[in-house]
Amino acid sequence: MPQTSSFAITNDAGAAVRARINEVIAALHSTSAGASAPTAAVAGMLWVDTSASPPVLRRRNATNTGWDALLDAAGNLAGLANTALARGNLGLGTMATKAAVEYDATIASKAALTGATFTGVVTAPNFVSSSDARLKSDIMIIPDALALVCALRDRYGLTEAIVIDCSEDRDGAVMARIGEAAAHFLEVTLRQDEVIGVSSWSQTILRMVDNIHPMRSAKAKYIVQILGGMGQASVQAHATQLTANLAKLTGGEPRLLLVQGITSSREAKLVMLSDPSVRGTMDHFGRLTLAIVGIGAVEPSELLARSGNVFSPEELAMLNDAGAVGEISFRFYDKDGKPVETPLNDRVIGITLDELRKADRVMALGGGVSKTAAIAGALRLGIIDVLVTDKFTAARLTA
Repeated sequence: MPQTSSFAITNDAGAAVRARINEVIAALHSTSAGASAPTAAVAGMLWVDTSASPPVLRRRNATNTGWDALLDAAGNLAGLANTALARGNLGLGTMATKAAVEYDATIASKAALTGATFTGVVTAPNFVSSSDARLKSDIMIIPDALALVCALRDRYGLTEAIVIDCSEDRDGAVMARIGEAAAHFLEVTLRQDEVIGVSSWSQTILRMVDNIHPMRSAKAKYIVQILGGMGQASVQAHATQLTANLAKLTGGEPRLLLVQGITSSREAKLVMLSDPSVRGTMDHFGRLTLAIVGIGAVEPSELLARSGNVFSPEELAMLNDAGAVGEISFRFYDKDGKPVETPLNDRVIGITLDELRKADRVMALGGGVSKTAAIAGALRLGIIDVLVTDKFTAARLTA
């Protein structure tokens, strides 16, 4: 099958140049198909290895020293074959003795995608993930998206990465597309009797809720507000409606945290925590089966700034001086994923990073130039299982 020794076309006579162009086009058209690896190999290059049966799609690794198997001709994810290497990568130990159906079920449990059979690279409209056969319809492969998904998972130890297509690298456009993809993903992965924690002041999560359809099969048990949701009257409806609407759509019972996310002092926080209804909601923090969080930069978003749940310019300067690059529910961390401990923590009413770590799954939504450093730091916390982001941010995170 067509391969070429070089993708460079040098000056030559017209017929010779045309022949070289046709040779290169033929190689590209066949994805350099052949029984042996193409000699003109560069990092990220794809090759259909026909020496295997069925043929396997391979990708040149980042160091340009070898080839990683991706898909076979049947559309199966080669990396999830029941092999010792795959079992090791997935932490499945002695799965060699298990039947295929048990293997699929175990992987599905690992990824929190009940019923997934991992038969290929699957996309719902305009986003790419690496699994869930139930999303087989409306396939739209984003150029290089599979490479981005795999790179995100490998670099940051994610269970799943979802990369969405977006026409422009602009915060508003990115936020809308991430919200749509997160809604779709939640709809197909919701488990029965989920206890879902949701952050109050994320515009991206608000977009997600706006795009969710009413659940007809699996139902949540509780929707728990994991960050104080009281704020200025002009934007208060956002936080309350976000939790209430998600509860209505998923069939869960809302557990609101009707206090400020940031209190004026540690003493004020202690007074608010004495309220039984507040304690009742916060008691659910240790029972979350799924936490949905936004990732924020140190500088507050427009919605947060309008809510009144913000730190003063002097306090933000203190956070910057301490090395903070981002926050999840007002819990700040540095670029290496280490929590930034300051007295400001004592004024936050909401879930802690340690409590978040105990959730069965954590899905984080975030994208955009201004949040890239914050997202990278958040991924290094080791808390996030599923990341929903855009193709531009994914490229920056894996560069």
